[in-house]
Amino acid sequence: MNNEKTVAYKANIDSIPEPLYLALTNDTYVKVGDYSVSELIGPPQPAQLIKRHRDKLLLDPYDRIKSLMGTGIHSVINSYTNDATHLAENRFSVTVDKLVITGQPDVFSIDDNILYDYKTTSTWISAIGRKDEWECQLNCYAWMLRQNDFKVDKAVIAAIYTDWSKTKKALSILKKSHYPENPVELFEIPLWEDFQVEHYLSARTREHERAKSLADADLPECSKDDRWRKDTWAITTPNASRATRVFDSLEEAREALPNYKGKDYYIEEREGQPTKCKFYCDAAPFCQQLRRESIGKELDPAYYGDTR
Repeated sequence: MNNEKTVAYKANIDSIPEPLYLALTNDTYVKVGDYSVSELIGPPQPAQLIKRHRDKLLLDPYDRIKSLMGTGIHSVINSYTNDATHLAENRFSVTVDKLVITGQPDVFSIDDNILYDYKTTSTWISAIGRKDEWECQLNCYAWMLRQNDFKVDKAVIAAIYTDWSKTKKALSILKKSHYPENPVELFEIPLWEDFQVEHYLSARTREHERAKSLADADLPECSKDDRWRKDTWAITTPNASRATRVFDSLEEAREALPNYKGKDYYIEEREGQPTKCKFYCDAAPFCQQLRRESIGKELDPAYYGDTR
């Protein structure tokens, strides 16, 4: 059981089988040390808000379906891992600035010095290539392994696409659009030097430690990447009801703009929605950043007083 206060889940109102409900709501993670690598790579604002308001949280068990799927896949894979040639989910501890940091890599292959991490995720990741947080996480794990006298030659993410479909793959060929070839795709992660990892961990621990003394309203704001906010840039004309074309980056829009002549075409930045904040962050009901943006009004903590 977790050594922090337990959180409350919505009652089993849909009468799903009790074993499934219990699997979705049972947290078996036990925290060791001051921080885990997973904690440090995340933003300090939601981490602090969840700790401070944990007793007010009322979570939806259905939001944990994907997590349960990931846990199950990891468990099955680990059952086939050869203990003689692999380290599977071994927990390592290191000290950074007098704080104990722990990390638990998925699999390290001793024979060929390759660090693997399994990610159950969506096919849209394939177009991006990899998440920045994955690079940070695996480099922290690689550094921990090196601190324990293991040589790490390569770090690889094995992305397992839980929404991959043969039908969508066939359609992507017809539409000439990007779609992963298979439901599993490997991404090699560039390895950092030791001093880079040490600098990164030191900076992250300072940021998280500083957040402990700040009021909710003064916590450092989450970045666009933290919030999964994807802004776009549109080529359009004054008073147009629709954009002529929309681009994922300002550079692409600037490069294309000279091709549009005859009207007063210009580039307009369009702010994306913070998808993680609105749909996937447990701290959203208490987030002052959301309130300042008037996005989280419907998520006021008073809501929980009517439902618990």
